[in-house]
Amino acid sequence: MKRTLLILPLFLLWIDVFSQSASFYTKSALWFRSNELDTSEKHWKNIGKDSVSAESKAFCSLSEKDINFHKSLAFTDSLSVLVADYPFSPISHLSVITVFHVSDTSSEHGIWSLLVNDRQLTGLTDRRLLREKSYYPYPLKRQGIPIIQVSVQSFAKNRSDSIRFVMGQCEMPDSSTSYFQGDIAECMVFDKFLKKAEILRIESYLAIKYGISLFESNYVGSNDSILWNYDSNQTYSHSIAGIGRDSVFGLYQRQGSSVEEDLLCIGAGCIMPYNTDNSVYVAEGRYLIWGHNDGNLTCENSEDSIPLWDRKWLMQSTGSSVLPTQVRIKMPLVKNKQNYYLVIDRSGSGAFDSLDCDYFVHDSIDSNYVYFNTLLSDKSFLGW
Repeated sequence: MKRTLLILPLFLLWIDVFSQSASFYTKSALWFRSNELDTSEKHWKNIGKDSVSAESKAFCSLSEKDINFHKSLAFTDSLSVLVADYPFSPISHLSVITVFHVSDTSSEHGIWSLLVNDRQLTGLTDRRLLREKSYYPYPLKRQGIPIIQVSVQSFAKNRSDSIRFVMGQCEMPDSSTSYFQGDIAECMVFDKFLKKAEILRIESYLAIKYGISLFESNYVGSNDSILWNYDSNQTYSHSIAGIGRDSVFGLYQRQGSSVEEDLLCIGAGCIMPYNTDNSVYVAEGRYLIWGHNDGNLTCENSEDSIPLWDRKWLMQSTGSSVLPTQVRIKMPLVKNKQNYYLVIDRSGSGAFDSLDCDYFVHDSIDSNYVYFNTLLSDKSFLGW
């Protein structure tokens, strides 16, 4: 006989349906993302408003590790460096947003630089922003995982014959050259000083796509609709991840997990090796965002209560269309002769009163993963 173990408490909040407006988004001058990369070529295609691509000395290579089911570009040495002609002169403002993962955090690595007439005007390492005669350290709140880094700068206008944006290297204050060792998944370069609202839209898009939690922040869509309210959900703002679609940014995230931990993964339809392998339809403006309370992964049996994990997840959903999902839980010691249950509190209170809860027994077990299949998500509470 199988023993019953109740795990993974989830509860749900709904917000209004998303409506899209592209007028809130300023397209970047340069925009490189790994899903536009052709490893048979020596360049990285630019999908920004200018047609220039980033050229490399060698064939581009993908990293062996994905970032939230997305491939990324691997950088190892000088042969990995990519150079793109910057299409605007004179340069007075520069905003760069980069998603990267450092392989070795014990030493400093150059990530990108901007060259004016072959002299470095500014550059970024994994520890500081460099200017011609100064530098500005920035704290890495999370070590050893992918991060989103934002740099916004202004300069005195100087016309030049040559401006180039370089990925994978940076000149250090001692005049040495530092080459990046790690992965870059996406890089956006703007010829303007981005405002806070513009940055938040882009950060939210990247955070959902790559499973990177924003620090003490709301998540918003391209039209500024709130997808995750930090003030209301502060207790559950750990390891935030999600799925959703926003065509303004080309976001079509069909499955997601936090890069901070691989404990909970949710996918539209069925979880696949890569996001591009998943072909399940997700409606425009449909989102499912989740985070947990950082509780322990333990529970105590009691005659008066249901034995649930102390860790609870809050699900915040946007849109009303039905979305079939698969839930995958990573557990270190999975026992095949044991039932595992997903418990959903429909009240949205997180109290997990038995009268408000639905219970779903696991569908399958594979290695260290427990799967719950065909859970429907819609506003009629047929599922999430």
